[in-house]
Amino acid sequence: MKLKIFGQAVSLKKEKGLANNKGLSGYYCPKDKVIVIDADARGDEFMLIKIHEVFHAMFDRIGLAQTGISRDVQEILAESVATVIVENFDLKPKRRKN
Repeated sequence: MKLKIFGQAVSLKKEKGLANNKGLSGYYCPKDKVIVIDADARGDEFMLIKIHEVFHAMFDRIGLAQTGISRDVQEILAESVATVIVENFDLKPKRRKN
């Protein structure tokens, strides 16, 4: 799946066992412009992770990640906004038609 972050294409992939193998539920790779989410994440958990990682991609795209802002602050911002969005909007992953 492809996402657009301020006009830049970012791939979204699922990886089986990500949480078990790397201790992560998701991550954004700025070098490859890819968001990877644990394949076992479902429903609100999936949306929370996706929105969280989209924020990291957005931080990279607008240059915030390169300003020296700490990783801890980036994590707090991404997690806080993702949580508020998931709590307040009925976002359901779209099902693909076969």
